Amino acid sequence: HSHRAMAPGGRRRQQWPPFTLLLLGLVLLVLCYRLISGPVPSAPSSPMRQTAFEGPPLDGLETEMSAALPLCAIADLHGDLVHTLEALRLCGLVDEHGHWSAGSRRAVQLGDVLDRGNASIATLEKLWELRDEAAAAGGEFTLLIGNHELMNMQGRLFYVHGYARRGGQHSGELARIGGEVVWRQRLDPHTGDIGRRLVDQPAVVVRGEGECRTMFVHAGVRFRDAEKYKTVEALNRALREQILQGSGSRAVAYKCPRLGHLRVLSGAEGS
Repeated sequence: HSHRAMAPGGRRRQQWPPFTLLLLGLVLLVLCYRLISGPVPSAPSSPMRQTAFEGPPLDGLETEMSAALPLCAIADLHGDLVHTLEALRLCGLVDEHGHWSAGSRRAVQLGDVLDRGNASIATLEKLWELRDEAAAAGGEFTLLIGNHELMNMQGRLFYVHGYARRGGQHSGELARIGGEVVWRQRLDPHTGDIGRRLVDQPAVVVRGEGECRTMFVHAGVRFRDAEKYKTVEALNRALREQILQGSGSRAVAYKCPRLGHLRVLSGAEGS
């Protein structure tokens, strides 16, 4: 049997449970830290000027933003309109009706809106609508292109919803829009109603100032190409020219390392 420790006079000595001792120790550490470090400084209240990237399609846009306003970035939406709107609501960018509700805030969508899901075109058109609403409210919603936008402008439809390989019967979104021929026509960067708008979207933008200055791109930019092109504007121009020169029968494979900044950004071939 066990013997409990007895205090002088025959009284049983108080024993604290280990968890209670640990909790008291943590509280004492926090109190000591606050006494030593002093009060936590408050965030500056002065507004911070952030100048937009001067490149297509947002030349010269400049807005005043509070340093407290967050910048939201959203990537691969892949034809899922329902969850696209849910993600935008979670970011505080749209209301319950799917309209821009963020005022002068900024957001960046990092490309790969198309393919996989069954509502690629509807999702893309909704983002274009929100881009216009944001601009009208004094905000900014920047849409980049990713490798799946590039593939579609080049007529590579392997990941379009409903695409059937080896001559099978197309279904899903591809069938609803009218099949391969119609899809390629609409996504053509020279003549298509969708492709002409897509090709004007940048691949890279820079937002913020000072320590908050950040580059947004679908994948990344290789150092050698950053040195070669010097500016984001030059890199975007080179990519746009390469897409237009390489569409249709002259399409450059989307895996080409010189077009890799949509997978790993590496400039434009022949530029």
